[in-house]
Amino acid sequence: MGYTVRLRGVNGHAEHEAVIFEPTESYLEHNAVEGFWGSVGSSIDWCERNYAVSYYVAEYYNTVSNLVLLLMGLWGVRKCFEQKLEPRFVVVYIGVAVIGLGS
Repeated sequence: MGYTVRLRGVNGHAEHEAVIFEPTESYLEHNAVEGFWGSVGSSIDWCERNYAVSYYVAEYYNTVSNLVLLLMGLWGVRKCFEQKLEPRFVVVYIGVAVIGLGS
């Protein structure tokens, strides 16, 4: 079902094999890029090509879209405090912000 590729280690870590779900040549072609955070170690590109837009951000558009979640969560927490809402609403908005931060 998948292909096996040998990935070199990041920051001196050992090499390892990974199963990829696209032809080996195309995977190695677009993952040969090394960005600020090191070489690509993932066996699947879920959203977009790594380091295609910025040297510092592996998946640029995914990061930008998640910033919207983070900002909306923080805005919601602020509004909850301004309007003196129950703590459960603050918890919900903190959850949204955490999803934006960690996604």
